[in-house]
Amino acid sequence: ALMNVCIKCNEVGLVQQVYKQMIQEGCTPNLVTYNTLIDLYVKTGQWQEAIKLLDKLEEEGIQPEVRTYNTIITACNKSGKPEQGLKVYERMVAKGVKASATTYTALISAYGKQGKVEKAMDIFAGGLRWCSTRAPARMLLDPVLGWVLGWG
Repeated sequence: ALMNVCIKCNEVGLVQQVYKQMIQEGCTPNLVTYNTLIDLYVKTGQWQEAIKLLDKLEEEGIQPEVRTYNTIITACNKSGKPEQGLKVYERMVAKGVKASATTYTALISAYGKQGKVEKAMDIFAGGLRWCSTRAPARMLLDPVLGWVLGWG
């Protein structure tokens, strides 16, 4: 909770101090702690650090959740590194983590930015099947329209 407050108050340095103090005091970081740090790295444009933290999570035997992966995939896209986001997605699939609507929209955006229309449409079709039972398909349509129409 304290780390989130620091992020919201734009006290980036304090977040890392709190994390280091936790470690020094013998507190073992959990997935919530790591997700908070990943959020920090994403908000400060440090997608590489977010990926390093994902590596650390996996090394420590902590299973990242779909939100963890989605945050990093989206950060890579926003940083102009969609190919890195796609690599993170491949890791997610290899770990058996199920995609969400957010995952599909991030992937469509990544493939669209790379000009891989056919692959983006394959993801869109798969996402539509997923959304038919879980979420509005419009969530998937927005990124497709975005790259087709040159919005982003």
